[in-house]
Amino acid sequence: FWLAVSDLYSAQLIAENPSSQTRMGVADGEGVQVSFFQDRRSLQEKFIVGTWKPEIRLCYVRRAGHDEVYGVPCPLGNIFDPIPDGWKNPVVVAIPPQEIASVEFTYLDERFLLIMNPDEEWVVVGEDGEVIPAHPLAVNSVFGALQVLVSSGFAEEEVADELNFAVPDAMIRVVTKEGSSAPTTRLRFLIRDELSLYLAVPTSATTFIVDQAAAGGLLLRKDAFLTN
Repeated sequence: FWLAVSDLYSAQLIAENPSSQTRMGVADGEGVQVSFFQDRRSLQEKFIVGTWKPEIRLCYVRRAGHDEVYGVPCPLGNIFDPIPDGWKNPVVVAIPPQEIASVEFTYLDERFLLIMNPDEEWVVVGEDGEVIPAHPLAVNSVFGALQVLVSSGFAEEEVADELNFAVPDAMIRVVTKEGSSAPTTRLRFLIRDELSLYLAVPTSATTFIVDQAAAGGLLLRKDAFLTN
């Protein structure tokens, strides 16, 4: 966003004729108004940004009160999106596998721990203390999901306020190694429907929506780690 803002004053001039403004979506009453304030009160500048089109990959911009229309590169979409969800980070967690010390799985009917033993082998420790070797494919599945877990959307505030994450359907606690770039965290899941779940993490006030397919590699049961 700020890179595009810095480009506004050196942007390419596209049109000067007011008759072109409607076609580019920057006429008065159209597009998205982007205003810059100082101290939240003093308006410094106002721009009108037209509708972004993928085939053009430009954001058409006009300074309010002026006729000139400029083009700012927007290759990945309209970075001046007025929809609040468009500004939220969809990445829930991003933890490098080599920085994970242990992963604790808690379900309503089951709890176990995935941890590395002194021989640097990943094992599963059950509630009864039984230790079993962890299947490498299951370990890779969990670590792959934690490396980058991306949400498919965000719960509306009214919905999120009614959710009770104190008693989640599943909870994953990821403990990272000392000096890790990612902090230890908890992922709390609530079933939303057959295809998706709600997800909350302590580092964000946002309630995420994740697809069952995306979370499936993480939400494994103890049986999935058995090597036999």
